[in-house]
Amino acid sequence: MLLCKADDQNLIKGFATPLRQLLFLEQLTAIAEQQETPSDESSANGGLTNEDLLKELMSPDHLNDLIQLMNPVCNPWSAQIQEYLNTTQVARAKANSNKTDESHHQDSKLNNENIAEATALLQSTRCTLEELRKECEFLQLEQSGPAASLSHCALKVAISDMAQLMSAFSQVYNTDFRGYCQKAPPVLNPSTHVFQSVHQLLHHCNMELDALQQLSKTSTTLNEITRQIQTDRRFWANGEKHTLPNQLEALRNRFAAFLSHHQS
Repeated sequence: MLLCKADDQNLIKGFATPLRQLLFLEQLTAIAEQQETPSDESSANGGLTNEDLLKELMSPDHLNDLIQLMNPVCNPWSAQIQEYLNTTQVARAKANSNKTDESHHQDSKLNNENIAEATALLQSTRCTLEELRKECEFLQLEQSGPAASLSHCALKVAISDMAQLMSAFSQVYNTDFRGYCQKAPPVLNPSTHVFQSVHQLLHHCNMELDALQQLSKTSTTLNEITRQIQTDRRFWANGEKHTLPNQLEALRNRFAAFLSHHQS
């Protein structure tokens, strides 16, 4: 627009003084307004011309011509070419129908194969589930009451408890046990047979000590039973209570009297 000069680079870049930039913008807007006025007038005139043309075309006098223009009846092809085109269209239609039938046939085959595979898979899964059910004994037992049934709430509580235990164990393992578990294993002494012999001897010694202790207990028990029999008074004969030594003494006296009577 010939507003800038050769040395107006600072003005174009925006580095000039504010007053100079304002003057430049004022000149630019004035030139833009002068150029917009004739274009608006020409566009208005063009709009009026187009509107008149449309009214003329849509008038009743030209309506028949417009309909004939939109729907032409003149066929540019000759009879031979038209017959060839019709034959080609029929052949294409037959080919498309054959392809459609083949695709449907293939789809039906694929569907049948998929159904057979799915049926076989379901049958194998059912057999596997039956085998697992036979292995699970708790599923074969009859439910004797409401306590025997496994509810969803009980399973949920059990799973949550197990998750808490696992998280607690993981935390304890990471904080306390990991250092010990990562240590190298101890080196065993090659003289392990000595320790084995000592262990066997100690085991036999412990067995003998246990036997002696049992013998001592048995002897003490027998002594107590014997003392109790000798001191306790029981009913022997004639409704009288006597101790065992007294009864033995009486029997001895009777036997001695019997022998002396027969010997004399």
